[in-house]
This record gives sequence, C-alpha cells and structure tokens, in this order.
Amino acid sequence: MRVFVALLAFVWFAQPSPAAAQTEWIIDKERSSVSFTFVENGKEKTGRFERFGAQIRFDSARPEDASASITVDTASIDLGDSMREGVLNSLPWFNSREFPEAAFRMNGLRDTGGGKYAAGGTLTIKNRERPVEVAMDVQFDGRNAQAKGVLDINRMDFRLRDSLLESIVSIDETVSIGFD
Repeated sequence: MRVFVALLAFVWFAQPSPAAAQTEWIIDKERSSVSFTFVENGKEKTGRFERFGAQIRFDSARPEDASASITVDTASIDLGDSMREGVLNSLPWFNSREFPEAAFRMNGLRDTGGGKYAAGGTLTIKNRERPVEVAMDVQFDGRNAQAKGVLDINRMDFRLRDSLLESIVSIDETVSIGFD
C-alpha cells in the first residue's frame, strides 16, 4: 500500500501579510488543502486532514532565507470512512492522542530555475525527525502565490505501521506526499 501521508500536501494559496511587505505569507484555507493518497491491496484511496496551519516567510529575491512551519492535526484525518480514520489515528499508526501534530519545518529554498525550488527542512511525525528536501513549483499571481510539489518518504522511518494489519493487507513502505 502506498500511503501519501499528508504533511506538506497543501495548496499554498497565500497572500502576503500587509506588515511584512511580501515576506510573511498567510495561508488561504479556502483554497488550500492537506491531502494524501494511499494504495490498499492495489487500489488507490485518497483522504485529507481537516485542520492544519502554516507560518511562511518567503521573499523571491532571497529564497535561501525562506522559512516555514507547517503543522497538521493528525486527529483531523478524513478518509470518508470512519473505521479507517480510527485505525490511522490509533497507536500503531499516527497515535493522535500521544502525537496530535505532525510538522514540516523548512529552513530555506534553493532556486532551481523557472519558478522551481528545492525546500530543505525537517519532517516530524510521532516525534521522529528526518531531514527531507521537497521539490516544488511556486507561481506568483500579483499578491498571491501557489506552491505545488511532491515528497517521497519511507513510512517506516516514522513507525507508521501495524504488524497485524500488514499480515493481511499489502502495504508499501514508500510514502508519497503531494501538495497542489
């Protein structure tokens, strides 16, 4: 099963904060989403997280100084199936009671040309931190910006697993996180 655990999977439709003169950005939650996709026994499933937040500092003239803190409320998972939601919020998976938040902390962007960037940072799930780099496109439309990208992780790095379930269901270790 490929699991796209949504941590970065959001559409970064943002507007700069008036006081920040194009460096502090506010997420437009009406046009943004944190979503994920996974494959269960060969069938793709999708879901999303209802509650998330972000603080983003970005100036296109100085992308190396960009920073972001993106958090997801792991208990806000929505798969359209309350049984699966309960399983993913339970101890072997997200364990949302003990670890209510997953986070990505970005510590700079590298401009790779043509509106494309590589975002370096730390992904934290269940208090397990891993360095990651996320390729993304950032498009500007006046005072708005949109970011899109993909991140592949190994879910075992974050102990996102359930041995009992995995004894009867095929689950891939690769997790693709997409944001659009």
